[in-house]
Amino acid sequence: MAVHTVYVDGSEAGEYEFETDRAKFIGRGNSLKEPRAMFSRLRGLVGSVVDPAFVMRRRLQLAPRESATVYIVTGVAENREKAIDIVHQLRESKQVDRSFHLAWVRSQIDLRHLHLTPDQASAACLLAGRLLFTSPLSRVRRDAIEHNTLASLPYGRMV
Repeated sequence: MAVHTVYVDGSEAGEYEFETDRAKFIGRGNSLKEPRAMFSRLRGLVGSVVDPAFVMRRRLQLAPRESATVYIVTGVAENREKAIDIVHQLRESKQVDRSFHLAWVRSQIDLRHLHLTPDQASAACLLAGRLLFTSPLSRVRRDAIEHNTLASLPYGRMV
């Protein structure tokens, strides 16, 4: 079970908006460069979708020189109850800051145990990610799709 939420430590205005369907967020005939949802309200639908997305919007109203802190929390839990617990535990800005600090401390312990520098760990994560997951919009793939003359693209060219 995944959870995603947004908290604002400052002046909030309006309701939370969300969308779980990537196709609805982008909109027919639009692209990720200019999704339909940037110019309209998010629909707030939940449920099983073919191409899921975590899209949330929270409107802020700030006076000149006023600031606000926005916390975006994404987590994974074994079940719905534990996912909701994550949201409730990280509702206060001090709890979020504490969680980030504890995660940083844990990462330092893990790096020391593995005898790795932060740069070595970063390079290993980048390499592992590229070995395990090929980006669907990598330059090579995009070029191959654009130059494919054997198949028709009913929804237009990829952007």
